[in-house]
Amino acid sequence: MENRTNSVAEIQAKKALKLKIFSGFDLDNAKDKLTKLLSHVGSNEMFSEYTKHDISHVDGMLNLLDFIIPDKVQEVMTPTDWMMIVLSFYFHDLGMLITRSEFDDRDKDYRFNMYKNGKLDLSKYSMLPDEKREKYIYQDYVRDNHGNRIESWLVDIANGNITENPVVKVLRDVLCNIDPDFLKDLGKVCKSHSEPFSKVAEFDVRKPYEQARDSEVNLLFAAAILRTTDLLHVNSERTPDVDFEIISPKDSYSRREWVKQRAVKRIRPKDETDKDGNVNKNIQPHLFEVIASFNDEDAYSHFMDYLSYAEKEIELTYQTCKLSSDKNKNGYIFPWDGICRSQIKTEGFNAEKLKFELDKDNILKLLIGHTLYNQANVVLRELAQNSIDACRLMNHNSKCGSSDYEPEIRIEWNEKNHILKISDNGTGMNEEIIKKYLLKVGSSRYQSEEFKARNRHFHSISRFGIGLLTCFMISDDFEVITLWYEEEKAHRLKIKNLQGEYMLRNDVDPTEILGGHHGTTFILKVHDNVDLSNIVDDLRYWIIKPDCKVVVIENGVETCVGFDSNEKALRDFLMRYKIIVDDKQYKLLKKVDLDLGVEAYFLLRKHYLYNDSWSLYNPSNDLLNDRNAPIGICIEGILVSGYTPGYLGRNYVVLVDCQGAKAPKTNVARDGLEHSEEQRNLFRFIYNSYLEIAGEQIQHLSEIYSLSWALDDVQRNIDNIVRQGNYQDKELFHEVLHDYKCNLVDTGEKYINQSIRDFGEEIWTIESKAYSSAERLVQEIKNCDKTALSLFQSLDTSFSCNKRNVLSETSTRKHTIDIFLKEYEVSEIQVFENNRRFEFCWRKGNKRWKLINGDSPYTYRSFPNMYVIKNQSDVKTNIENYDIVVSRYGLFFISNHPLRNFLLSVLNDDNINKIHAIEIIVGYIYSLNKRRIKHTDENFRKYFDSNENFFQEDIWKYLDKDTLNNALNQNLSFLDFRKYYLQNE
Repeated sequence: MENRTNSVAEIQAKKALKLKIFSGFDLDNAKDKLTKLLSHVGSNEMFSEYTKHDISHVDGMLNLLDFIIPDKVQEVMTPTDWMMIVLSFYFHDLGMLITRSEFDDRDKDYRFNMYKNGKLDLSKYSMLPDEKREKYIYQDYVRDNHGNRIESWLVDIANGNITENPVVKVLRDVLCNIDPDFLKDLGKVCKSHSEPFSKVAEFDVRKPYEQARDSEVNLLFAAAILRTTDLLHVNSERTPDVDFEIISPKDSYSRREWVKQRAVKRIRPKDETDKDGNVNKNIQPHLFEVIASFNDEDAYSHFMDYLSYAEKEIELTYQTCKLSSDKNKNGYIFPWDGICRSQIKTEGFNAEKLKFELDKDNILKLLIGHTLYNQANVVLRELAQNSIDACRLMNHNSKCGSSDYEPEIRIEWNEKNHILKISDNGTGMNEEIIKKYLLKVGSSRYQSEEFKARNRHFHSISRFGIGLLTCFMISDDFEVITLWYEEEKAHRLKIKNLQGEYMLRNDVDPTEILGGHHGTTFILKVHDNVDLSNIVDDLRYWIIKPDCKVVVIENGVETCVGFDSNEKALRDFLMRYKIIVDDKQYKLLKKVDLDLGVEAYFLLRKHYLYNDSWSLYNPSNDLLNDRNAPIGICIEGILVSGYTPGYLGRNYVVLVDCQGAKAPKTNVARDGLEHSEEQRNLFRFIYNSYLEIAGEQIQHLSEIYSLSWALDDVQRNIDNIVRQGNYQDKELFHEVLHDYKCNLVDTGEKYINQSIRDFGEEIWTIESKAYSSAERLVQEIKNCDKTALSLFQSLDTSFSCNKRNVLSETSTRKHTIDIFLKEYEVSEIQVFENNRRFEFCWRKGNKRWKLINGDSPYTYRSFPNMYVIKNQSDVKTNIENYDIVVSRYGLFFISNHPLRNFLLSVLNDDNINKIHAIEIIVGYIYSLNKRRIKHTDENFRKYFDSNENFFQEDIWKYLDKDTLNNALNQNLSFLDFRKYYLQNE
């Protein structure tokens, strides 16, 4: 005992022994008993291959404390802080100690039974022999719960509970003289190192156990130090060479851990440097530096993954401790926020992570990687589409085309013997096609220049040449029998495995050929673990209008798949949901573009107000979520995308089929379209169709009511279309909407319908209750010979409209306005305070204002956009004595107020974090006007202490708080006519 060498932490902890809470407690004795207990971790063949969890691990952690806890923090720590940290180091891994009797009686432990019979994946133990299987399951249970175990033991001791556990008995003898509350808190700290650190955030930071100041403990800080030190003690001290050779771990996980930790020589603080690059010891380090050398690339890779995990934990610990120290001003600083990897070296291999490059010779292996293995539906789709193409070509080819040819495909699945057979009576293949295209992965015959020259008017679905390749996803044993329509004998290709060489026979009787005359048959012995139970549904999903008979035979039951027309496919499906398409309540609108080769069907429902009007029908989710709903985009009758065309989801019942040379091309997975001019042309057609449907009743409603009424209704329809979800090409949709005539323009003499493109260089808007009332009044009167402008002018002789066209807005916010605001900006603002009226002149461009987005993801609620004027001379106005104009289009900051100059200085920086910070500031500015309050330090503080923003960082890292506050202290004046109408809010 006299020769014992204590760490600095243990020396500090012993000072706490003078306190009453530790009266009679012997720290040295506790460590002696702990040393003996920990020496048994790994006995009974439990954790026998794990890295060291004995007293050397504890001592190694204690030594790390010399630099982990900064000197300034050590000065404010109490002896009880040190005692809590030291004892947590002693006991945090003791829960991994398993006695023989405990393992033998494991089935009596309800917690273990819950663990074993709960979410535990027992399949990972299936390859182990019975005796090892139980050992490893219990070992994993203890590892996952060792924090809970030590806490439970310490609580039992604190509460005086009697237990037969020999480990607890030893601990009781050692710890019986310690205050029970301290023991319970010690259990919490020990447990915390094996659970998410977010649970530690509420730990007490000034927990006293008696009156003396020295008895206080910062439990949060103690938990942070335990977690960090345990994460960092991964060096070679835990994997001595002798132990490694003796234990020689065979388990791959354990061996990797040993090799990984043996490579780490030291972890230390990374020295800080001054601006000249010289080490400055006066600067507190904030990074841990790892010194390691690896010659095992697998261990290196896993160690780097571990460091990434550890760094995330350390960053979270830093953030949690910083919030606590900032709030409590107690000096418990945790400065560590990252790990430096620059001193990690490699020997014999390159540490740089490389990317794959496609090689034609290796494309076979690449495309059948594990991520696609067993996806049987991919095979069904590829082979079925190839068969459809072959039948279509047979029907198209003038050499063999005849009136009695009936194209057919048969797909047979026998679940008992796991045989999948796909047969067609298409053109078949000759030897040249087999060698040149079938066995050459990635080379499609249909895309060859030779084929295109001979078949100028034929357009295939298939284009990648990977049909044969997909077979390997579900089978290593299959054969292809094919009979070319100009030959008498069939060819047979038997394939046994991916890397093998294949023999081609050219003299096979066509007994396996459908009809016996021409065609191709694939016969696959499918892997036992492949599920083909949804074969009919899978094929129904893709095959809409195949232009041939498709028969599926599943375990002897025959089902026909596909329809003669797209309209029949839709009508048949809708009948299942009792939607009768008879042009009374529902109808199918057909739209065709012969130039593009597009045929489209839209399900419409009669408008609930206007008997002669129809609108896109948004049915129930049950219908939309039905996988077999014929919704989406087809290429040559085969479904490629199951989304509502133009959307990234299912919103409406719309089916589009593209055929011919101008049809878009599918991607390799055949679940989407390649980006191309053909795709853009298709989407342009689709988006135009939606808008035409939305505006179909313009003429009709104009005659019954008024043009104003009609366009107001159309705008609501367009907004409903926009609200349905994300567009596949939002930019293109906006382009189409930009050119669509759906905007009411008041010339003063008459109303006209214009697109945004028709506006020209200049257009006006008027904001006034009186003008809005005139708009409403004119809208409600059929065939009114006045417009809102002319009516308004007759009522207010001071108003002149002869110089302008006015964009009329009788409804609330419209999506077309968002597009308008991206192209036009305010060039003139006229204010008439006595009449509470704004008049805005809008011109094309974006040079006059800086935009601050009001719909920021970092604010609790949206607010209007703010436009900050760049140069006051660029915008004509008659406004005086006001800083900000509050309009339906946003906030217009027009004065030379110091706040404007501050906003511009930040916006001109183009730093994205500064921009987001400014968005939060504008939210505060908007709240001042909305709540009709002045800026004060108290209002400023309340706003930023509330949940009004979600910015994860301190915005004052990006903004000068004092400059902003000084600017806000200069009174801001808002010109907001809404105050006259919202007096009760």
